[in-house]
Amino acid sequence: MSRRFVASFLLLLLITFGSGGWRNSLAQSGGGKYFEETRHWVRGEFLIKYSSAPDPLRLFGYPITPAFLDKTTNQVIQYFQKARFELHPEAPPGEQVQLSQLGNFLYEPGLPLSSFDNSPTCRNFGTEYNVCMAFVEFYIQNGGEAQFGKPISGLELQNKRMVQYFENARFEWRSDYPPGMRVALGDLGSEHFYKVGYDRALLLAEPTEFTAEKSTAAKGVLGLKVRAYPLQAVTSLNGTQSIYIVVQDQSLLPVEGVQITLDVRTPDGKQSLYIVRQRTNAAGMTQSSFPFALDSVGIVQVNVTATYKDLQAKTTTSFRAWW
Repeated sequence: MSRRFVASFLLLLLITFGSGGWRNSLAQSGGGKYFEETRHWVRGEFLIKYSSAPDPLRLFGYPITPAFLDKTTNQVIQYFQKARFELHPEAPPGEQVQLSQLGNFLYEPGLPLSSFDNSPTCRNFGTEYNVCMAFVEFYIQNGGEAQFGKPISGLELQNKRMVQYFENARFEWRSDYPPGMRVALGDLGSEHFYKVGYDRALLLAEPTEFTAEKSTAAKGVLGLKVRAYPLQAVTSLNGTQSIYIVVQDQSLLPVEGVQITLDVRTPDGKQSLYIVRQRTNAAGMTQSSFPFALDSVGIVQVNVTATYKDLQAKTTTSFRAWW
C-alpha cells in the first residue's frame, strides 16, 4: 500500500462522506458547491482548485462525476466536462490538486495546417510546436503551461474544425461563437471518462446535502465502522510509523470525537499501547505516530480500537519492516 494510496483514500472519504463541520459551509468555497446543471458536488481541495481559475466554467466546465478513488492509479479523481482533477497529497500545499494530461491521453493526429506557423503572432513555449493567433492569446491569458501544459501538436483540422492539442487540453476555434469566445476547450473530460470505461453510475445525480443531513439527524450514530492505514507499507527496521484512522457510522458518515487506541505488536513479541491524543475530527479522521526498533525483519501488527459513547469497533492493520 503506497503513501499516495493512503492519503488519497483518506481524502476520498473526507470528500465523499464528510459532513460534520462542513454542513454549514456547503456552497461556500471551503466546503462544497452543488451544480444544479449536472447535479454534482465539488468539495474541499477540488473546489479550491476549481474556484481559483479566472473562468472555471470555460476552463473546466461542470462536474460530471463525484470525487472517487480510481482503483487503477489509487488516486482520488473527479471528472469535469473539460478536465480531470487528481489529488497528489505528497505535493506541496497549493499543488496537491493537479490536472490530468488528457490531451496526451486522447491526442490523435489530424490534418496539419502548417501554413500558419510563419504568422508574426506565433510564439514558442519550448517544444517543436508554435502557438499562434487567437490560440496564443488565450493560452497566455488563462494560465499558460501551468493550466494547459505544453503544446503537443501544431494547428490541425479535425472534424472540420481547427484545433491544437496541449498536454492537458484541446483548443478549438469556434467561428459560430460570439467574438471573444471563439477559442473554446474541447470536452476532454467527458471523452476520457467514456473512453476509459468507468462505471456510468458515477454520472448519476448526487443528492443535495439537505437530504444527507436529514437522514443523519433521523438515524443518529447507531454503530461504528473503523478503518486504519499505515503511511508506509514497507519500512526499515528502525524508524517512525504513522497510522491514519477513519471512523464512520452505519450510514458511512463521519463520526467526530471518537477516542482511538493503538495496540502495536512486533515480531519479537513486544507490545506497546498508545492512546491517540487527537480524537477524530469532523471528517471522522485522526492519526498517530510511534517509534519502533526491530532486531530482524517481520510484520508489525497494529490493533486499533475506536470508542464513542457506548459504542466500540476494532480493526487491524500492519506493515513490514524489511531492511
